[in-house]
Amino acid sequence: MDFLNTKLLTNRNRKDIINLYQKCGDFFDMTLGEMPKDCHDLLDDLPPGCSSDDKRVIGFYGDNNDLIAIVDIVDGYPDQTTAIIGFMLIDPKYRRMGLGRKIESYLREISLSRGMHTLRLVIIEENIPSIEFWTSLGYKEIFTTEPRLQGKKSHRLKVYEKKINDI
Repeated sequence: MDFLNTKLLTNRNRKDIINLYQKCGDFFDMTLGEMPKDCHDLLDDLPPGCSSDDKRVIGFYGDNNDLIAIVDIVDGYPDQTTAIIGFMLIDPKYRRMGLGRKIESYLREISLSRGMHTLRLVIIEENIPSIEFWTSLGYKEIFTTEPRLQGKKSHRLKVYEKKINDI
C-alpha cells in the first residue's frame, strides 16, 4: 500500500478497533442490529478446520496514525487453495475513495504469495453497496444461504469468489 501503514492487529490494538467500530455504526446496524460489545470475535473466530496461523487481521492506518480500515482474512477455507475474507470495514470518511480497491489488490498479492488460488467472501443480501463493490472487482456469486441469525437480525448470506491465480 503506497499511502497506508499496515499492521497485523492483536488484542493490543483493541482500542483502535473499537474506535473504528464506533465510526461504522451504519454497518453494524445493518448487519447485526446492534454495536458489538468487543472485538474478540474479529480477533479470535476461525472457520472450521483452520488454526490461528491461517488467520490475519490487518489494520490500515492513515497519515495521522488513525485506524481507517480492517480486514480479516483466513487461508485454507473452505479448501487449501482458497482464502476467505471474513470482514472488511472502512471508516465512512474514507469510503468511495478507492481505498477498498487498493485493499483488495493488496489481499490478492498476499494471498497469491501464500499459495492461494481463490478469494472468497460472504455478504448479507441487503448490503447492496458491498455487492456492487465486490462484483465490480470480478467476484462472482456462488450461492445464497438460507436465512441465518447474526446479532439481532436474520439474513440470507451471498457467497462470492474470484480466481486470483490467473490474473
